[in-house]
Amino acid sequence: MQLSGDVHASMWSQGLSADGSEPATHYINSGLVRVELAACLDDAQTLATATGCTLEQAQGLLSQADVSSEDPLAVMARMGMQAII
Repeated sequence: MQLSGDVHASMWSQGLSADGSEPATHYINSGLVRVELAACLDDAQTLATATGCTLEQAQGLLSQADVSSEDPLAVMARMGMQAII
């Protein structure tokens, strides 16, 4: 599921997996979070409306998301993930 347009334009994205090989099981994003994207990360109904998924899917996604201002390498280490290069 992805938001389209400029909402995600300022973000850097990297695929991750437990051993650093394809396929990516997780993604990490870093960069300026635009107001429209922040609203989706903060509220399941807003995410569902913006993406066309169900409210239940949005709630599931947000329950699994790790949204923080923590250092990306620290998050990757904490979650046992490696960058796919």
